[in-house]
Amino acid sequence: PESGTMSRVVAIEPILTLTGTNADERHRVRPEHLLGVALALAHELLVRNPRPALSGNAAVTAPLRPFAADAVERDAGLKPGKLAALADELWANRGKCLVLAGPQAAPANHAVALQVAANLLNSVLGNDGVTVDAASPSLQAQGSEEAVLSLIERMRAGEVSALLIHGVN
Repeated sequence: PESGTMSRVVAIEPILTLTGTNADERHRVRPEHLLGVALALAHELLVRNPRPALSGNAAVTAPLRPFAADAVERDAGLKPGKLAALADELWANRGKCLVLAGPQAAPANHAVALQVAANLLNSVLGNDGVTVDAASPSLQAQGSEEAVLSLIERMRAGEVSALLIHGVN
């Protein structure tokens, strides 16, 4: 954002999260619609109203053609024009915005594709190297779901009497 202005957060999520609670705008969609919403945003930027350089790349745009915003909005229960407006807002803030995907909220068979769609949006919006810092992988999520489940089982079995968590979100 420009100096003296506040950032704006838009959350599109299936369940109310802490981020969604604090968002300026929140839209509830079913988990199976998250991928379609992300692809519809890409469709808006690359197909319907092509702006970025990738819009001329058929290998990128052809898979997006089935994800017209009006159909996705109808299926996901979003107001007509919402995704076009969000795409316009993202484009107006390219290089200063960030698209995040929480794959744990999506069906397992959509998780990787949802992250790829978020990465595509960030690339299209010129966020790579600006608001997306791939050079610092140590800031990426670490650990594993298996390790957490193992810890939970050990806690249930009484093997863990105290758990201290520090320096994490």
